[in-house]
Amino acid sequence: MPDRAADLVVPSVAAAVGRLVRRTLEHRFAPSQTRAELLAQIVVAEPTHLVGLTEQARSIGLPVDSTHVAFWVDLRPAHAGEGDPPIAERRRLLASAEMLCLEIMHPSDTWWHVVRVGGSLLLLASDDDGGDGQVLVRAARADVDVAVARLVADEGAVVHVGMGTDQRGLGGIRQSSVEARSAAELALRTGRPGVITVMDTTGLRRVLADLHASPLSRRVMDELLAPLDALGPTRAATAVRTLTAYLDHQCSPKHAGAALHLHPNAVTYRIQRVTETLGVDLADPDVRLGLHLACRMRGLLDAAPAS
Repeated sequence: MPDRAADLVVPSVAAAVGRLVRRTLEHRFAPSQTRAELLAQIVVAEPTHLVGLTEQARSIGLPVDSTHVAFWVDLRPAHAGEGDPPIAERRRLLASAEMLCLEIMHPSDTWWHVVRVGGSLLLLASDDDGGDGQVLVRAARADVDVAVARLVADEGAVVHVGMGTDQRGLGGIRQSSVEARSAAELALRTGRPGVITVMDTTGLRRVLADLHASPLSRRVMDELLAPLDALGPTRAATAVRTLTAYLDHQCSPKHAGAALHLHPNAVTYRIQRVTETLGVDLADPDVRLGLHLACRMRGLLDAAPAS
């Protein structure tokens, strides 16, 4: 015969123990909260504002001059189904994930900070190893792999993780975080849960990732393409894809057509419709540059390797 008293008492005891563990962790990591708040400011700051944050960061013990690598973690309840999960559920999951990551990473030899930024977690690893940062990258990835596995197993979470490149200095914190966030957004859009996704950040992609992280830049670029967006998602996507290929191939209908698998006349027709909708003249080099950047930013998350 089942013990009904035990059935009632055991869950209550477990919940009480869970609350006690949470309070203990919160007390243990309380001194890092001020640093975490400053890190959140650094991540979203415009590059020109970083100078004013440097001394403040040093004054509260942030290893500004070290090597850093960032991981951006997007968390969603596994049972949420289609659409966004309830805000309360995401907040609960975020709080649990923050404590779990702190618990896992506190004993690590790597210097870690776990930061809430909006509805996501930023995991920042830092180490002044004096090398090229690869020692830090390997150690940090190992810790994050453990954290992701625990989040899936213990919290039933769907986890999308992006990793930035190793960077030095305060600007490096922001740069690596920008790259990690872009990679996490890519992982979410392309359905790559449970693995660390790395954005190809060589050359132009690094510039585009930085532009994408700036609210002002995103607003300007979105305004350039707004007339196309007004056509609806499907037609806008076709127009942007055509315009991107056309500009990528120095305004050649022949080469753009080869890339798009279209006849050059079809490309010419589409571009005429696009320029009429936008009200622009592609003979103007400034117009071409602005639209090219806007199109490439729009396609920034289209492809990147998971590793």
